[in-house]
Amino acid sequence: MVSGLSDEIKVKKDHLYLGIIAILAVALAYTWLVYIPSLSALPESSNKGESPPAPSPAPSSGEGKGSEGSEGVSFAKIREVPLGTLPPLGEESAPIALVEFSDFQCPFCARLFSQTLPQIKENYVKKGKARFYYRDLPLQAIHPNALPAAYSARCANEQGKFWEMHDLLFERQALWAGQPDPKDTFVSYAEELGLDIEAFSQCYDNAKYQEDITKDVSDAAKLAVRGTPAVFIIIPKSVASKEEVVQALSSLEPGLARNVAPLETDSEWIIFVSGALPYSAFEPFLSLAS
Repeated sequence: MVSGLSDEIKVKKDHLYLGIIAILAVALAYTWLVYIPSLSALPESSNKGESPPAPSPAPSSGEGKGSEGSEGVSFAKIREVPLGTLPPLGEESAPIALVEFSDFQCPFCARLFSQTLPQIKENYVKKGKARFYYRDLPLQAIHPNALPAAYSARCANEQGKFWEMHDLLFERQALWAGQPDPKDTFVSYAEELGLDIEAFSQCYDNAKYQEDITKDVSDAAKLAVRGTPAVFIIIPKSVASKEEVVQALSSLEPGLARNVAPLETDSEWIIFVSGALPYSAFEPFLSLAS
């Protein structure tokens, strides 16, 4: 009797183990068939350890298919790239505009600032051939101090010192990025720039320009920009032909070309540059203003 009961218990245990093994096998197969292919389909990021480069903007519903240039290069049609509310670096009359969506706490944005922007400024902005616009895209999930930094830059802009504060924030990013509350640091920068500290602090504490920042984030979303830095080079069609833009595209090294996308509006050629790319990714397009 005891022996029979023991055998029955053993059989039930064997069935239980087999059931568990079967469930695990099904789960493993599902993971292999569904999850693993989805991982391989993700775009490779050039910004290791950071959010991936922004995807190439795609035309939203009703914006049209765009045109195809020589050598089969397709220009996706978009409505526009708004310039935002901050003053440009450079002359308003410069023929080519660059619009950067950026995050003051993003290390790759700091790299673009320190390694690429100086050459753009020296060779094109200072010579009246290009103007540079900054737009806020604070990635709060990974950069909690990006939004406070954006407040400080816009409050400095209220007193005519946006670009000076912009430069300080990027140059000293490592000093304030990890602070629990960076306000005192930002106030010290305002003092260094000779700003009215009472007015600056009131502007900062009241998040006075939150609406402008929210508009920047909204415009970035409409353009399918989700990572930083992301730069749009805007070239009037009166300045360069489609063939010249295509030739500039074809001159890029393959490693750079995969992060560059050609777009167009009714009156402009637009080159989307994703990630902290070197000056050589910008120069072929900026040279069209020469």
